[in-house]
Amino acid sequence: MKPEFTELQTERLIIRPFRGSDLTSRYISWLNDPETSRYSELRHTLQTKETCTAYFDRMKRAGNWFLAIIRKDGKPAHIGNLSVEFERSNQIADMAIVLGEKTAWGCGYGREAWKAVLDHLLQSGHAYKVRAGTMAENKTMIGVALASGMSQEAVQRGEYLLNGKRVDRLRFASFARGQH
Repeated sequence: MKPEFTELQTERLIIRPFRGSDLTSRYISWLNDPETSRYSELRHTLQTKETCTAYFDRMKRAGNWFLAIIRKDGKPAHIGNLSVEFERSNQIADMAIVLGEKTAWGCGYGREAWKAVLDHLLQSGHAYKVRAGTMAENKTMIGVALASGMSQEAVQRGEYLLNGKRVDRLRFASFARGQH
């Protein structure tokens, strides 16, 4: 079964499926911005309309969720994306986020969107376990994971190469209530 995602609303955000109309030059510029993508594997390749369309199509075909984070006040509206990839055979979901709109940084929007989707996955029965990973240097993502109730589960030593230096990957997880 491929769980469908329609829409979630928080106090300040609407989280809905990414649409073809969201695939704008502004969105693509986020992915190619060295500051925005510094902790992402996207930093290794140039993103284009074609590569972004291929990713969007691949996520849809696989039944995964590719979600747009929209500010309700519309200033600006589309500020980032969340992805959820399902490992259905084990009832596990992997989450990732990019908050591309720099004017939205430091305002708690990423944490708000992350927590809403994480809670939805675990409370709806779409996943028994939700995982996330990040570089040990990505203090913002570590804060988002911990503030949302995830626990650090593992350290993968030297997993990434960042600016010529080996850095660890931290793995976080959260479980459905009463399941672990």
